[in-house]
Amino acid sequence: ASRPHPDRLVRKLPPELARHVEASRPRGSGSPLTRVKDPEKPPVAAKKVLPGVTIAIDPGHGGMHTGGKGRGGLLEKDVNLHVSLELQRILESWGARVVMTRTQDRHFFNEVDDDLDRRVAIVNAARPDLFLSIHANYVASAAPRGFEVWVPRAGGERGASSRDLARAVLGELEGVWSSENRGVKDDHNLRVLKGTSCPAALVEMEFVSNPQAERQLADPARRTQVAEAVAEAVRKWVTRRP
Repeated sequence: ASRPHPDRLVRKLPPELARHVEASRPRGSGSPLTRVKDPEKPPVAAKKVLPGVTIAIDPGHGGMHTGGKGRGGLLEKDVNLHVSLELQRILESWGARVVMTRTQDRHFFNEVDDDLDRRVAIVNAARPDLFLSIHANYVASAAPRGFEVWVPRAGGERGASSRDLARAVLGELEGVWSSENRGVKDDHNLRVLKGTSCPAALVEMEFVSNPQAERQLADPARRTQVAEAVAEAVRKWVTRRP
């Protein structure tokens, strides 16, 4: 005859004794077909994969220069800063030296051109290996969506390296957004790209003017994903260089 399942025996005992038997069972006991998973190992600490690399990060806008504003009230300057600080944290944990143009909600000058010139001066003084300016896109229409990366109008090694960096960032952002990859852009005269001298890219994360994208950009978890994607792109770009 088949043996009764242990659970049935417990149910036939007096309540007090049944509770004692149940409490004394080893953890993971129960159905003989149930496998107990081993506890997951803690994540391995990040390796210092970027030692000796200097990276300049510009969280676009700040202070009185708010940048774009979503229909729900989200300010571009706040998204830019949050993502940039997360990016700084990740890159520094990988051994990089990170120079920030700002680490709080501030501006340098009331005039936009003067403010941008100060950011360019900070970047060039650091003599970085690469420069990233972090932005969210904005247009008057609520319809457009997608992410894109702008690069300086430059030939030679700087131009080629900037485009390689931009393509790496776009490739990683494809894992964050389901919207359109709008590609590498280089037909505007953007001051922070024109004025800096190292490989550079201006990242437009998404359109804060689009209501759905605005809600996603407001999510701290999504911002962290963006920072992780850009950091991974930087890691790949640096390690591929000769």
